[in-house]
Amino acid sequence: MNNISVLNGKEAIIKVFTESQMELVITRIIQFGKSVGLNGLECFDGDEFRDCHVKEQYSNNPSDAEWMTKAFNRLVERAHENKAKMQFHYSATYHVPEVLLA
Repeated sequence: MNNISVLNGKEAIIKVFTESQMELVITRIIQFGKSVGLNGLECFDGDEFRDCHVKEQYSNNPSDAEWMTKAFNRLVERAHENKAKMQFHYSATYHVPEVLLA
């Protein structure tokens, strides 16, 4: 499932992942260390937005492994509280330093 959204006045494709895929994405980001990070994590039930967590709730550092892990675990816990629907998907807003884009 990919959604098209408007971000900063431009159309953007939002890639969503299953729970296991998002867990792998976070693991890979943590392995890269300080070179990339996350600014936010979102949870969807089908096409319906459910919840989000942003780094400022946990840390000022988008590469902080603890914030990403805690936030994702909380999203998963909350998503599974409603067991009537089990089509949860996750997306993220990524932090990529300017030096990597040069």
